[in-house]
Amino acid sequence: MQTSPTKVHGGTQARTESKVTEVPMGMDYNAWIEMAEHGWEEEAFKNTVITVGIPLNTPEEIAKIVLVGEMDQDMNVGITKSSRETFPELMQLKGDVEIMELTSSSKRKGTISRKRIIRAIYNETEIDL
Repeated sequence: MQTSPTKVHGGTQARTESKVTEVPMGMDYNAWIEMAEHGWEEEAFKNTVITVGIPLNTPEEIAKIVLVGEMDQDMNVGITKSSRETFPELMQLKGDVEIMELTSSSKRKGTISRKRIIRAIYNETEIDL
């Protein structure tokens, strides 16, 4: 983990706090927890695209990941319900982690579109996924 010192002013004293500037590949969970406690510089997000809005409206080339709690495997609550209504094929997936790719073509436009959806079941009582 690379960090840079940053001055923080609060009250009458200033202190130096380290902020994350780069996230290494292949980290284990404990290293991630330690790093998550630091502040993060904007440059640390270089491999991340932050989009505000409805996750189902992201461009087709971006895989959609649907996290489904064990208690809601019928996908009847919140964003999982919206995902099920948009992609009813999700209900055919039975494993804990399944990847589905939908391909459609338009003869009129001469285009092929591919949508990739990942459905993962998790235990809502566990702290981490």
